[in-house]
Amino acid sequence: MNNTMTRFQKHSAWLPCFFLLSVAGGALLFFTPFVGAQPIDIETPRDLLAVAEPPLTAPTPAAPVAPPRPSGKDEKRQKLVESFWSGSFPSVEISFDPKEWENLKRDNRRYAKGMLVERAKTFKEVAVKLKGSMGSFQGPDGKPGLTLSFNHYKKSEPFHEKSDPFHGLKKIHFNNCAQDVTYLHEQIAGEIARKAGVPASRCSHGFVKWQGRELGLYVTKEAFNKDFLGAFYKSVDGDLYDGGSLLDLEEKMEKDQGDPMEKAALKELIAASKEGDNAKRWERLGKILDVDLFASYLAIEVTLSHWDGYSFHRNNYRLYRDPYTGKFSFLLHGMDQTFKDPNFPIMPKSEALVTSAFMRCPEGQRLYKAKLDSIYANVIKPIDWGARVSEVGGRVQEALVAKNPRLGKDYASRISEARTSVTNRIAALGRMLEDMP
Repeated sequence: MNNTMTRFQKHSAWLPCFFLLSVAGGALLFFTPFVGAQPIDIETPRDLLAVAEPPLTAPTPAAPVAPPRPSGKDEKRQKLVESFWSGSFPSVEISFDPKEWENLKRDNRRYAKGMLVERAKTFKEVAVKLKGSMGSFQGPDGKPGLTLSFNHYKKSEPFHEKSDPFHGLKKIHFNNCAQDVTYLHEQIAGEIARKAGVPASRCSHGFVKWQGRELGLYVTKEAFNKDFLGAFYKSVDGDLYDGGSLLDLEEKMEKDQGDPMEKAALKELIAASKEGDNAKRWERLGKILDVDLFASYLAIEVTLSHWDGYSFHRNNYRLYRDPYTGKFSFLLHGMDQTFKDPNFPIMPKSEALVTSAFMRCPEGQRLYKAKLDSIYANVIKPIDWGARVSEVGGRVQEALVAKNPRLGKDYASRISEARTSVTNRIAALGRMLEDMP
């Protein structure tokens, strides 16, 4: 007994020291994160949309490979690209010799070899094909939507900033805006999405003369290629799928980039989305889908009332698997009909495979709600988007006046129409978020 008490007394003498060390250690752990910490850059899209919930994603694959640094010539080309999207509107003339014109008319979804002239500069061997789906497609004798590739016939030739390619662009779309008479919705929607960190193309405007006919105003749009992917992903060499028209994910989806026969990752995304158990589904989705980015993507579709996108019409989307993380994410597309429904619900029902699978998980619902709140608070409210519509529309109107004063005068009502659509949707969104349980 005495020996036991003696040992207790010896050890108890250390208790005050142990207590002081514990307190000091706890204080050190508490204050260490704030010592030398850098302020959060709220302009960084993924930081901007970060939520305080515990991490919901699974760990990314080990030992990712960093993307190669751009060469000096590629940096020069990128500067040309940046200036194109913020610069003056191009006026281009596209023409074909008789044989290529007949080829285009016979199969307008395949590239035909044409020539493009902009001011005094001529681009030969430009690959041209028609684009668009049910609502926007027009044949070569109408006002067709166009895809132009400037390196399709000379992929192995090095870039030369004085001659190739068109403003540094390897590929570009000219949208006829058959479903948007304002010519403004796609650009404004894309700007909102990009500020929220959601992949979307940059847009501007231009004029097209087509095989001798003046077709007038178009929306110029950034193509889905490695230049585009480089703005959002650490690696640009992953699989890029075309969602097609009115099609959900399926194993036979076409690839715009990557091994066309390699579909193992796509099969896993489909299988994970079909998992019946909520907990297991969330775990599997976290390993193959960037759930954080998907929540932002869905929140943007809702914010823009993008009824013609993936989640609500299984239409107008691209799917990219980043080899750096091994995970899929969705790319916004076809946003010419956004903002049309100001009362588009913020908790909508979706039959799209991935969206339905995501929202049937409690974690997915929480993450989506957090992203929707954050986008509204940090992207929608701080910016006068109505004024931005007027600013972009004003540039278009000036360009139209330079072409034809009457066209410029008539376009004023289109600017007003687009501004009303955008501001009405934002106002309705704010009301619904306040009422959202």
